[in-house]
Amino acid sequence: MHQQIIKYKRPFVTSVILFIALSLNAQKLESNLPDSLTSNSLELYRNVFWNNIPKPLNWTNDYENIYTDEEQTQLNNLILAFEKETSIEIAIVTLDTIKTSAEKFNSLSLHIANTWKIGKAEKNNGILIAISAGYRKIKIHTGDGISDRMSEYDTKEILQNYFLPAFKNGEYYAGTMNGLNQIIKLLKTSPNINKFNYHKDSLILKLPEMNNDTLDCEADIYWKIIKRGKASIPFLIESITDTTLTNIYDYCKKGKLTVGEVSYFALNEIAEFPEFSVTHIQFDVVENGCWNFFDYLFNTKNKPEFQKMVRSFYHSNTYEYYEFKQTELTECYKKYGILGKYKLKR
Repeated sequence: MHQQIIKYKRPFVTSVILFIALSLNAQKLESNLPDSLTSNSLELYRNVFWNNIPKPLNWTNDYENIYTDEEQTQLNNLILAFEKETSIEIAIVTLDTIKTSAEKFNSLSLHIANTWKIGKAEKNNGILIAISAGYRKIKIHTGDGISDRMSEYDTKEILQNYFLPAFKNGEYYAGTMNGLNQIIKLLKTSPNINKFNYHKDSLILKLPEMNNDTLDCEADIYWKIIKRGKASIPFLIESITDTTLTNIYDYCKKGKLTVGEVSYFALNEIAEFPEFSVTHIQFDVVENGCWNFFDYLFNTKNKPEFQKMVRSFYHSNTYEYYEFKQTELTECYKKYGILGKYKLKR
């Protein structure tokens, strides 16, 4: 993107938006429009802009003029250094109230992300940070190669704790720099699951060492794996066949659970994996409080084939993040800061 944009194979699929509920003197649309611009000509202008998105001049494209030239240089230099180190491309765009309506800000920012094709084609590792001071909105779009390393929960935390505090005071450069630095810090320290071997993961390795005999709120390692969210899914799937015993006792198994079995339970806390849809087997018998699916899950002979089906199901379906309602937050969710899960997109 520095001088050219490398084609991005697939469109951006993950995005997080927050309304900046601030005490700013928000720009009113009417106050930004020249007298000569009628509603019809404004709509025409917006359509022309949509159909002719300008090529990016640099990593930062400030159409709203909220940064000074020096501030843009600082942002560009930080992004360029990070891109050279990691190949991850981050673009920033600010949009005034003439280029889009408040209702179409989300769509326009996604359209810009896909038009600019941010990220390396073979890695899908692009990020777009879109800001509108006039509408008090900020949105972050990530490509597939980023969304597995920076979850929607992570993104929301960064927006709330790093971007917005300074934005509340009208300090857009400070807020953008704070948020950008935190994104870079997270991506430098989060596991690259495209190269991930679950046997090397410290939390997976520690599952057999848990002192707990149940998966209650004291099962710290188990819940930390769940809190990582989408980034945990691939290596939890790969661990399904791991028959190493843990200390977790299960009534229906009448024995201790394996790492693979605990991993499957963690997987279902993070995302939807309907047993019938995954296996095409009807599990509809409950006897003495035990579901007959557990007979299937606990049978070692079934594990390799079951792992293949779970893996195929995950890669064949589209998930979207669902944030729990307050009444859905269990004590364990509250304790570990788990705010939602991934549900099948229907």
